[in-house]
Amino acid sequence: MTPTRIAVLECDPLIASIRNRYGNYGDIVTGFLQAGANHLGLPLNELEISTWDVEAKQEFPALEEIDTILVTGSNLRLWRYKKLFLEDGLGLSAYDDVDWINHLVEYIKEILAQERIKVIGLCFGHQIIGRALGAKAAINSLGYELSVCDVVLAPLGVRLFGKSELPVHGPRIYLAGIPWALTIKKAIHQMHHDIICSYPAGVSALGMSPACEVQGMFVPGTLLTLQGHPEFNNEIMLELLKASKDLGFKDEALIDDAMSRVNNKHDGTLVAAVLLKFVKGTLKV
Repeated sequence: MTPTRIAVLECDPLIASIRNRYGNYGDIVTGFLQAGANHLGLPLNELEISTWDVEAKQEFPALEEIDTILVTGSNLRLWRYKKLFLEDGLGLSAYDDVDWINHLVEYIKEILAQERIKVIGLCFGHQIIGRALGAKAAINSLGYELSVCDVVLAPLGVRLFGKSELPVHGPRIYLAGIPWALTIKKAIHQMHHDIICSYPAGVSALGMSPACEVQGMFVPGTLLTLQGHPEFNNEIMLELLKASKDLGFKDEALIDDAMSRVNNKHDGTLVAAVLLKFVKGTLKV
């Protein structure tokens, strides 16, 4: 069988303490997808994963050489500036008007204009894809989401992530005219202050949280994005939180609360399996 070619577009070199233990972002994503493949019983030789530095080197794969792109997260603001999270226009957020981000947006637009290559985005990648679709990305006025957080699943999210065995009774809200059961959730690592402000036209909602309405976007056979970091394990998240504190993050209580949840159970492997089903065309909607 011809392997599925997945190009990981790296948007962050990661801090040294993580890179020295886990490798670059492409290595982390590869391990994440391999865990999903093991969960599904999918042979690893059915995947061919390559990595591309779209930030420092601005290198992109030729479209005829790939079947899927996965756009990673990015915490460049944290690693490069001690005035972290306080400055805009530094080329570190999905809404910044700088060459590497603009180039990435145009590349994604080119892929979305065709029908063969699938698109996955995680955190920053989710926001960049939203921007490519015409949505506004901005700093979240409701604050940060850090460490393991619950995401309330939309009805479509319940079907995709296989959470339908959870109770559907209890409180509900209506978003875009659709009833969401607030008891049906998945847990996922989060590390963001920026968000997509609203769903772009033509996409379906996957989930929401109290701090972020747009937690995931889906177009069958085309794109699947998540605001969270399912690729992170507990140790990676702990290193990020420690780095935030060491570099002078002002709200220490927020960091301490995030650290208290870092070892909570999360659904990273389940998400990896769903992403691989999407890539392989076996995801049931």
